Amino acid sequence: MSKQNELAQLADAVTVDGSNVGIGTSSPAALIDLKHNSASTHLRLTENTSGNWSALGVDTSDNLRIYTNNDERMRIDSSGRVTKPNQPAFYVHTVENNLAVGQVVNFLNTTTNVGNHWNNSNNRFVAPVAGMYQFNFSVFTHRTTNTGDFYWDLRINGVTKLRAYDGKDGGVNRHCQVMASSALYMTANQYADLNFSASPSNVSMEASGFHNNFSGYLIG
Repeated sequence: MSKQNELAQLADAVTVDGSNVGIGTSSPAALIDLKHNSASTHLRLTENTSGNWSALGVDTSDNLRIYTNNDERMRIDSSGRVTKPNQPAFYVHTVENNLAVGQVVNFLNTTTNVGNHWNNSNNRFVAPVAGMYQFNFSVFTHRTTNTGDFYWDLRINGVTKLRAYDGKDGGVNRHCQVMASSALYMTANQYADLNFSASPSNVSMEASGFHNNFSGYLIG
């Protein structure tokens, strides 16, 4: 196509109405008004060397969609709800029965692992990017009148950032359930894990299914 024909097509597609510019519409209702006959109107930016593109689009249901690297990454629906399907997140649960004190908690089941940043082999979540991350855990075990204090440490690169605690009860044998939550800043490639420690060496955690779980996600 000649340059002259390209300019002619561009002139046909663009309308200037006062201070408004329309592309794909002869009656622009905003400073820049883009319209398209397909299911999604979009402003698309392409990187020439790789061919990858990013875009901002509105579909026929009035959902605002944001694309990067050729795929949709975020959506704001017509009610204002924001969804980010690729946001890093994990949820793991259930430990081996009689998990011994003094080691990283070994979770046996993974329910959620968006982005595959949770590693089952070493029970670590590795931050893909720097940012604030929200972590939550709930842990369970049985104690006797002879056992001492329990600690579960949420650690970043082996350094304790949050400690959950259950003190000794010399009057009764009982089960204990401990829960904790914290938002922590991580740099890219730092890892988070959950370590079980206690003052007596003969203490252990119990399996008890969903009583033991650990989750986290990127806030931003």
